[in-house]
Amino acid sequence: MANSLGRKKQILLLIELEFRDQFKIAKSCKEYTNLVAQLPEIYVGKLDFLNAIVRILCNAAKKSMKEKKIFMGPWRKKSFMEMKWSSSLERKPFDDDSLNNKSTNLQLHPSSRQQSHHSSSCLQFSAAPPAVVVT
Repeated sequence: MANSLGRKKQILLLIELEFRDQFKIAKSCKEYTNLVAQLPEIYVGKLDFLNAIVRILCNAAKKSMKEKKIFMGPWRKKSFMEMKWSSSLERKPFDDDSLNNKSTNLQLHPSSRQQSHHSSSCLQFSAAPPAVVVT
């Protein structure tokens, strides 16, 4: 989450370091390949925006796979792709020493030392190792 100056509201930002790679398909049609090529290599943004991108890309992947007459595995479907990022976000307590960068509160793969009973919390991304959540 990031605090904006003048605001008390915290904003959840998701960072996916290998974003474009999540959508690459070996035998896709040209239109889908061009669409994937337009994606950023690293995604930084809100989960809502990510879900909109996932919806568009998964619909295009479905069309591409149908055009090529290739089975579309469940891991390519919208519900699975969204679940990769959204359902693995958890609120967990942390202690300040477990943060990799205290000035920005950036946490990469927190250790199991997060058993503290602080009133603070952070979001941990537990499913996809390349992802980072800024708090």
